[in-house]
Amino acid sequence: MVEIEIPNTLPVIPTNTKLILPGIISRIAISNKTLIDDISDDSPFLVIVPLKTPGKSKSMELYEGGEINTQDFFRYGVVVKIVDYRVVNKQPLFTVEGLARVEIISIERKAYFKAKLRFVREEKENSVELQGTIEAFKILTGELLDALKQLNLPPNILKQVRKMLDSTDTSQLSDLIISMIDSSYQEKLDILSTVNLKERLLKTLELIKRQLQLEAIKKELGEDDSDDEHQELLKKLSGLELPPSTRKVIDNEIKRLKRMNPNMAEYQVSRNYLDTILELPWTKPKQSEIDIPRARKILDQDHYGLPKIKQRIIEYLSILKLVPTKPPILLLNGPPGVGKTSLGKSIANALNRKFYRISLGGVRDESEIRGHRKTYIGSMPGIIIQALKRTGVSNPVILLDEIDKLSKDRGDPASALLEVLDPEQNHTFVDHYLNVQFDLSNIVFIATCNDTSTIPPPLLDRMELVQLSGYTIEEKLSIAKKYLLPKQIKQNGVQVSISDEILLEIITGYTREAGVRNLEREIGSVCRYLAVEYTESPEYYKKKVDKEKLVDILGPVKFENDLEENGVGVVTGLAYTPFGGSVLCIEATQSKGKGKLTLTESCQIGLSWVKSNQKQLGIDINESDIHIHLPAGATPKDGPSAGVTIITALVSMFKNQTILPSIAMTGEVTLSGKVLPVGGIKEKVLAAHRNSIKKVLLPYRNKKDLFDVPIKTRQDIQFVFCQDVYQVLEACGLYNKSKL
Repeated sequence: MVEIEIPNTLPVIPTNTKLILPGIISRIAISNKTLIDDISDDSPFLVIVPLKTPGKSKSMELYEGGEINTQDFFRYGVVVKIVDYRVVNKQPLFTVEGLARVEIISIERKAYFKAKLRFVREEKENSVELQGTIEAFKILTGELLDALKQLNLPPNILKQVRKMLDSTDTSQLSDLIISMIDSSYQEKLDILSTVNLKERLLKTLELIKRQLQLEAIKKELGEDDSDDEHQELLKKLSGLELPPSTRKVIDNEIKRLKRMNPNMAEYQVSRNYLDTILELPWTKPKQSEIDIPRARKILDQDHYGLPKIKQRIIEYLSILKLVPTKPPILLLNGPPGVGKTSLGKSIANALNRKFYRISLGGVRDESEIRGHRKTYIGSMPGIIIQALKRTGVSNPVILLDEIDKLSKDRGDPASALLEVLDPEQNHTFVDHYLNVQFDLSNIVFIATCNDTSTIPPPLLDRMELVQLSGYTIEEKLSIAKKYLLPKQIKQNGVQVSISDEILLEIITGYTREAGVRNLEREIGSVCRYLAVEYTESPEYYKKKVDKEKLVDILGPVKFENDLEENGVGVVTGLAYTPFGGSVLCIEATQSKGKGKLTLTESCQIGLSWVKSNQKQLGIDINESDIHIHLPAGATPKDGPSAGVTIITALVSMFKNQTILPSIAMTGEVTLSGKVLPVGGIKEKVLAAHRNSIKKVLLPYRNKKDLFDVPIKTRQDIQFVFCQDVYQVLEACGLYNKSKL
């Protein structure tokens, strides 16, 4: 019995695939989350209890099959101690060491099985006969090791067995030998339940003799049970166009496989490695003809609007047609729901290539890109090689979705992508699992992101940025009529009639986004509601949706125009976020005090300018505490572009004058009062248009950026371009130069 304090009641791990005997170290997978949460450092013990009937799986999952009843368990088990824990490919793996045989008294099941157990004392005889059995056992074990040398057993196993041969721990040695030789599940159960050492040694001796006879017969006949399997591998290998260096590695691996025992864990690792190598598309792809008119037609069919983006993609495809090698890598940047992923699919369709999407959001381990070395249990190739294996071609279009959401934990995944995306390096890419070079230069990579600021500069430098902006209300209406509504009608199987007026109500009252993702959800909600009505009473069904019915389906309007009335010191500003443009109010209030400023960082410049110009403005701020507030707390405050808004709010407060809520502004301010240009003009103007803003004040040097704004939007808004703060205040009615 093991001299260690172990509870008499332990969690049970059922097994019908492999037995872990005392002294054996193995890695197992546990899928029960409750059990994983209950395992602690104070009591890292489990009991592995075999079932009476064996399974067939050779994976790290110890059990395969259906529901287990308590009467299915064998009467003996092995207590194991958890010595290591790690997550490989999102699967929790535990390294356990067998400690002692136990007899199972009873088993109960709650969230998982628990067993009440009794430790078994080995029955030993200090007789001459037992000593003779031990000597015979050690001699045959030595012969077995000599016979098994050719199987390339791991050196640590051979060393462990050799060490035990010289020690007196014959009990553990017999258990270790049983785990190495060919023996059935039932034979292992028999060894597990044999408590008497002499009887167990005699049974093990018979199994060793049988193994030695099998090895002798194989050697004499020159045969191997896995010859057919090896011939099949060689046949597959002969049909591949492999580089000489890769072929040499695979030839050596097949030779190594031939020398292994198929029951060894290392055999399965080697076989999986060869299968992966042989399933990869090593043949050079044939260059398909790129039809530019067809590509333009596909883009127009799949996406509404986006003329500049489509033109950029057509240019990209034209270059790819003329210079097939080293295609540039496009980075589609824009708010959610504007069609970045679907553009990638359209490019693949236009190229007549297979499409594969890889989501990089949450990827934090470098090995997920480069692969895990095959020496690790449960190792597998990286996501790029897996994509090639699944598509079966060496030139797919691979979309690296959400590349800005990469994080760091184990290594640096972003740095690992540098080699993948660099045309000068990716033709000799080495995945850690394959450990041979693979050419990635034929792949067309496309990446998407919401925010380029979180992408490391070296990675961003390898890609060509294509900026996608949000949709205007008119574009959303067209998309809803031509794409979203027909799609939802088809998906829900019901005829629905929604007028342009109702669609506009959904767009403006129930969604406020740059893309159309939420718009599709709301239209889907309407269709599902009507589908229920139709199935319940088809004779009274009305397919037309009016405003009253829309409120019944979607509830009260979610987004109302909160800019209907502005008080003193309240000004409408424009902000730009990774999710598109947005409108926010800035409020300024004053009270008697010592001239303190509550929000110092983003407002100090504005306050300094107002103080230095208070005489010209006709105000006095020397004995006032100032509080500045941005009610839209969830909107990121891009400080510089709110400069003119903050100054206008301060002047409005001190002059006690209100500003029309239909006026919005953006711009950076210097201490001398100059208005400097800012970014995100198109997104900000679109946000103003969505919120019914009629007048927008912009820096004069941003005038050129209006070229990107749709003509209809420009026609609906009056733009005032300002070079200094006085022009801003004059446009808001807070300053009149002629009266001074």
